[in-house]
Amino acid sequence: MGPFDITHWSDYVRDLVDGHTKSKMEAQLERDDRARHTVEALRRVSDVARKDLDLEIPDGVLHSVYALSGTRRAGDQPAAETFLEGLRRSVMSLSFDSAMAPAMAGVRDAQSLNRQLFYELDDVAVELRHEPHRSGGVVVGQLVRLGDEPQPLSGVEVLAASGDQIITRLSTGPLGEFQADQLPAEDLHFFFLLEHSCLEVPLPQNDR
Repeated sequence: MGPFDITHWSDYVRDLVDGHTKSKMEAQLERDDRARHTVEALRRVSDVARKDLDLEIPDGVLHSVYALSGTRRAGDQPAAETFLEGLRRSVMSLSFDSAMAPAMAGVRDAQSLNRQLFYELDDVAVELRHEPHRSGGVVVGQLVRLGDEPQPLSGVEVLAASGDQIITRLSTGPLGEFQADQLPAEDLHFFFLLEHSCLEVPLPQNDR
């Protein structure tokens, strides 16, 4: 898909790229069906993320998680705190953090606060871009199964939580992509509810 990955296309969809880069990306869109498909998917995800701020957890998610945790009893409808405590989680390992990479000399701008993160556990990986804002941060990510050719994991339920509070829930799109908006800056965790496991991703504090 050329020199641009899913985080670049996410910036394009949200009109966060400069004019020169935007022209190059639009030129690629004219000739690259896969890039167009990515942009269309990200636009759908962005629309859903803006609308889907309902904190109610769908029954299907509850059934799946309690089946994994073995804690559900007939008739139980626990609060969010109990729901999170009941998760039998596997914490993914942080293998790359752009905040740990040396910055270019003289480069200190708003973009330097954005953070690229890459997590792995067994054959599953998630790439995140965290953009903190006072009005609420944004996280754009992609969930994949690793191999000779990484396979996107679509239709996976994703929960974003701060402490014991579930902030939002969504599902990964056809490319394994997702976007969560209006997120707090502190104690932010993501949970990915796979068929036989629940993967947890704790985001580090952005203290630069």
